[in-house]
Amino acid sequence: MPDPSTSQISFGGRLADQPLEDIVRALCGQQQSAVVRVETAGDHALIEVDRGQVAAVQYRDLEGENALLRLIALSSGTFEVEFRDVAAPASNSVDFVKLVAEAQKRRMRIDNATQGFGGPCQVLRVDLHRLSGVLDQIPDEVNPLLRLCDGKRTVSEVLAAASFDEVTSLRVIERLVKMLVLIPVPESDLAPPSNVIELTDRNQACPSQARRPSSRVMTTRPSL
Repeated sequence: MPDPSTSQISFGGRLADQPLEDIVRALCGQQQSAVVRVETAGDHALIEVDRGQVAAVQYRDLEGENALLRLIALSSGTFEVEFRDVAAPASNSVDFVKLVAEAQKRRMRIDNATQGFGGPCQVLRVDLHRLSGVLDQIPDEVNPLLRLCDGKRTVSEVLAAASFDEVTSLRVIERLVKMLVLIPVPESDLAPPSNVIELTDRNQACPSQARRPSSRVMTTRPSL
């Protein structure tokens, strides 16, 4: 973590090289104030840290702990840290230590659930021929999740963008993989990133450049 007292007032890089959890932990541990900007799969997020306290987080239509939980679970994307004072009220602060403990549980859950088809950095796509034969077995509310599995997003990015809660999304993805509706994309078939803006090194370890519409977290759980 650069010293903000030096001439360098900002820095950036890849989440694959420096996880967001480590960045925020360092800012909190050193009692620093900074704004962290994150870009992943076409989405933008903002984290404000005020003198070592996570004061505000915004990601898609989420705020606070829910937003930060999804962000620190990401395995790909880029970040930029700008050391400066923030104006977020202390009453909105997030208990980062508690949040990290919850994030570790989520990470283990994701790793275990995706182990059978390549892990959280695996890219999935829809087998349209197979899908056409089982459409009557798939609820309509699963369609937005299927569209996210576009052969570009990683599983972790699909989970972050999904309208379902994480547990439901994992269960649906796992079921669709078993039905052979979702299939892994070989690394050799992945197109290199073409619209990544440089910070220090903006290439992503898990390539994904697709755009998707924002949506709210749904509590309805589809049955497959």
